[in-house]
Amino acid sequence: SDAAGHLVSKGQRIKMDNGNYTKTGEWTYYFSDGEPRERGTFANDMKSGDWVEWDEQAQNDGKHRINQGATYDHGIQVARTTYRSGGQVRAHGPILPGTEDAHGLWHQYYKNGAVMTDELMNGGGVVSFTLYDQKGKVIGVGEPNKAEAAWQKFYPLVPEDERGD
Repeated sequence: SDAAGHLVSKGQRIKMDNGNYTKTGEWTYYFSDGEPRERGTFANDMKSGDWVEWDEQAQNDGKHRINQGATYDHGIQVARTTYRSGGQVRAHGPILPGTEDAHGLWHQYYKNGAVMTDELMNGGGVVSFTLYDQKGKVIGVGEPNKAEAAWQKFYPLVPEDERGD
């Protein structure tokens, strides 16, 4: 609890042979209004597996919306997930460990959960991509060194209400 008596975090600590405590299992951190701020698992005092974070700014209904997620391996972030305002996954993929740079095969999703794009990323830049319609049919391909120009050509094929939020 903080000085005002608000729950700050909840999880399990175990006492080690050396007398120190280490975090283990599922943990939740909270905003001062009692809503979750971050939730995930610790293993040997390091973030492990999938974590979810909520926006700091509460919505009109007083709830915080899911903002982003991350996957950790031995305390190092290895993947990232972004969410739409309604809580659906917008994009997911690996990053260069310890950075924010997208690297490897990323997927972007339509609001209905169907794959919108498969993108091969190299340190944050798009190397190539495949664009799908909402039924899974390929509607565009961006080849290496031509991905940006192809994206400009095919992006208008994505329904406008799917582009933002």
